[in-house]
This record gives sequence, C-alpha cells and structure tokens, in this order.
Amino acid sequence: MEVYRNEITQANPEQRQRGLRVLSLDGGGVRGLSSLHILQYLMKRIDSENPPKPCDYFDLIGGTSTGGLIAIMLGRLRMDIHECITAYKVISRRVFTPKRSKRNILGRGKDLWSLAGAFDSNALADEIARVVEACGLDRNAKLLEKEAHCKVFVCATRAEISTTVRLRNYRTAMTVDEVNCTIVEAARATSAASSFFAPIEIEGQKFVDGATGSNNPVDDVLDEVNTIWPGENSRLERFVSVGTGTPSLKAFGTNLKELASTLVAMAVDTERVAERFQKQDVRANGLSSNYFRFNVRRGLEDVGLEEHAKQGTIIAATNNYLDEYETREKVQEFVEASQRE
Repeated sequence: MEVYRNEITQANPEQRQRGLRVLSLDGGGVRGLSSLHILQYLMKRIDSENPPKPCDYFDLIGGTSTGGLIAIMLGRLRMDIHECITAYKVISRRVFTPKRSKRNILGRGKDLWSLAGAFDSNALADEIARVVEACGLDRNAKLLEKEAHCKVFVCATRAEISTTVRLRNYRTAMTVDEVNCTIVEAARATSAASSFFAPIEIEGQKFVDGATGSNNPVDDVLDEVNTIWPGENSRLERFVSVGTGTPSLKAFGTNLKELASTLVAMAVDTERVAERFQKQDVRANGLSSNYFRFNVRRGLEDVGLEEHAKQGTIIAATNNYLDEYETREKVQEFVEASQRE
C-alpha cells in the first residue's frame, strides 16, 4: 500500500474550480463489499485507464458501521479501491468468526456471545491496526489530521444517551464536543453494532455502532456539507449514496432473537431514509440532477451481515445489478455529469 508521508493542502486547486462532491456509505456488515465493487465500477467509468482514488474524487466521505470503516480506509488512509477490497475481505474473514465456544474469563460459566457481542472486538481492532500500519502510519495515529485532503467522518452512538456523534478527521467551527480518538478507535466505535461487537470507551465515553441511529447516513452527510461549507449548497455538484444491498427481513444468518430484531430494524430504516431523502431532501436542496443512489436490489436477501463465506454471492449479485439496464442508465448519467465539469 502506498505510504503517505507528506501533508496535503486542505483545499486543493481543482476543488476551487469545480463544485463539491460527497459520498455517503451505508452500513451492512460483510455486504460492504458490494459498496466497494460499485464504487470501483464508478471510478473505472470515469477513467478506465487511471481510475481516480475516492479520496481524490470526493471532497467529503461519510459512513456508518462498516460503511464508516470503508470511509476511513478510502478517505483517511487514502487507499485505492483495490487495496480496500483486499483488506476488507481479510478483515471480514478474520473477524466474523463467532466466539460461541469461548467462556467468560471470570469463570462465571456464561457464554461471551451474550456478554460482549457475538464477535471478538479485539480481533477487529487488531485487523484495523494492521491496515493502518500497512498504510505507513503508527497504529495509534489519530483520526484528526492537521490538513485533511479528503474530509472523512463516521457516525457512532453515545451509549449513555443514545445520540449520534460524528467522529471527524477535520475540525469545524460548529464542533461542540471533539472526540480525540485514534483511527482504530473511530473504526471500532462506528462498527460496534449491537450484539455484534462490544462497545468501546473513548475519553470516558462509551460508543456503539453508528447504525443504531443512522444506518443510511445521507442526512448526516448533507448536514455536514452545510456545516463545513455554509451557504454553498448550490456548489454541491455530486452527491453519491451507496448501499449494501436490500436484505430480507428474515434471513440474517442467525437465529438469535435480539440480534435478528436489531438487524431487521436497521434494514427497514436504511430503505426508509433513502426513500424519504429522495422524495424530500433532494428536491428541497436542488439536487435532482446531482444525487445518485446505488444499491443492489436483488440477490443479497439471504446474505447475513456476518456471512463472510458468501463473498462470491455478494460480488455476483453486485455485478448483475451493475449490468441491469436501469443501473447502466444511472451510471451513464453519473459519468456524463462528471465529464461536464
């Protein structure tokens, strides 16, 4: 992976000549692989010979849950999509292994599955740290940058009061409570899905998965645009929202009632937010020709958020979606709009 040692100016000359481009990434466990393949295709369609890195194409990337993890890898670590896909597959395979058989080290005889999430939080943190180090940074590197080339934020939820907080690699004039977290801590916080991973404590505050409050973070992304660039909504030339596939409301790869209920609520909320944003916010903000939503509609219904063994199914369903006539038309509109800039 490329090592980034030099600071990059916060506002590059190209951005001054064009409008703003922002990317919103849904949560979805291992199905985040679908989002990455969609993004890879979009970047290739822009330039087949030299596809741009998302951190060079977008000015702001916001994500939640595993979408937040991807946002960090693409934006904060400035990985290209091929690198990100490779790392994401490894993380999924090594992390999503249930620890049903492990026992509480305190000897109480209770299964850790019910005490601290179904999967090993330390394993997730270790895998993220390996990616951070592979990108040439210290494993304890802070999320906040002195000058952010691509602005990145992830959604997490304060467990004590169930409110959504944005962990950023940049500062804003409106920031009330800045959380001084590392890249690894931010990735853990946004990925700590209820019943999947244990919460994480940062500076005395306990955080859980951002998907609890906003599995589809389009509202947070639009609000962040208005916070960073107040009064410049008219400059928003590209708003891309990428989902992780429409799941079944029954098939989540587990029969645990609490976990299944949580995931059903997340799936319903994701699509509800997407529909409401399309109908109301897009029109109200004059984004009708600049908003693009990509989300696999069929083929991922039976892929659970933790089923890393079904990566082949995820890729096949995503490729089939990208080859559908309606999707090809939408992608062509995206490409033509990019070429007009």
